Amino acid sequence: GLTGTRGCRLVNGLYAGSIIFQCSMGTITGYDTQGCLAKCPTTLGKVITVGGQSQTVYPSSVLHPGSTEYNRLCSEVNSGYTGTYALECTDGVLSMIMDTCTPRGCDDSTNPVSVTVGDVSGLVSISESVESGGSVDTLCEAVSSPHVGLVTLTCTEGTLSVQSVQCEIMPCEPWHFAIGTVKGVSGLVTPREQIMSGAEGVGECGNANIEYSGDLGLTCQQGSIQVFDTSECRLTCSTDGSSSDVVVDGGMYTVSPAERIAHAATGVQECGAAAYGYSGEITLSCDNGTLSVEDVQCIPDPCDTTLQVNATIAGVEGPTSPVQLIEANATGPADCNMANPDYTGNLTVYCYAATLTVVS
Repeated sequence: GLTGTRGCRLVNGLYAGSIIFQCSMGTITGYDTQGCLAKCPTTLGKVITVGGQSQTVYPSSVLHPGSTEYNRLCSEVNSGYTGTYALECTDGVLSMIMDTCTPRGCDDSTNPVSVTVGDVSGLVSISESVESGGSVDTLCEAVSSPHVGLVTLTCTEGTLSVQSVQCEIMPCEPWHFAIGTVKGVSGLVTPREQIMSGAEGVGECGNANIEYSGDLGLTCQQGSIQVFDTSECRLTCSTDGSSSDVVVDGGMYTVSPAERIAHAATGVQECGAAAYGYSGEITLSCDNGTLSVEDVQCIPDPCDTTLQVNATIAGVEGPTSPVQLIEANATGPADCNMANPDYTGNLTVYCYAATLTVVS
């Protein structure tokens, strides 16, 4: 009426657990093998999938029923993944548990990728860390120095690939410069606006020689500027080297521009700079260094109380001033006492273009 056990492995080495025997009057009357569970030998494979990639894996040693082999590397199934998983043995059946597999990112240890920019190819690596599925930009000039723009790299499960190449040959920008010579004088010239490589554009003649204006012909080759045409450069009209005759209120005067005037442009000068006693502006034009008067809008100034005129009173001559503002082409009073201290009262003076004349 008693029971006893012996290891299942004594009957079949691929099983673990115990066989239960029943004994009656010295004779084994039965046995129960339900406690015998199959082991998972190293020859027992399990197909597992990591990131869409499948592979048959095997226990590194015999697993007893209910036992687990931990810390299996995900990369043994898919090299583009990191993390671990475990194999569990259940009555001769392997299963994958505790899956922590994640796509491998990219960093400075990742193999570089070949990138072609123009007709130049080179290996490009990254210096930062990026997750799988992420992207990172690098400069086109890292592959080909005459190019500008960005190369976008994508990381997929630890492998870099080229997503896009947005590169162009370096243009010439308004801050690029070259030495240009106009009529024997040299200076730094810059493009007026961006010029694509292989194309033509213009700069300012005056940047090379301030005495000239107009467009310089420029070419651009891979960010380098060259001057190829100065035929459109024309002389300007300067403040100290250009002048013209001008008639103001019937009088002949000489006028120069207040500021340098470019060829085929106009400028102005104050009337008073050419003709004393006049206000307004004289409009000037410049044609290859020749200054011309286009318009004269000059009016005579009034006479204020600071102006003086010499007056003779009772044989004594002395300066006197108006006692009040006198409009141009009008008469007004001046102080007799200023001209001759022995007299009082007012004398009459005439004003025109900030100039006084004694009337009586």
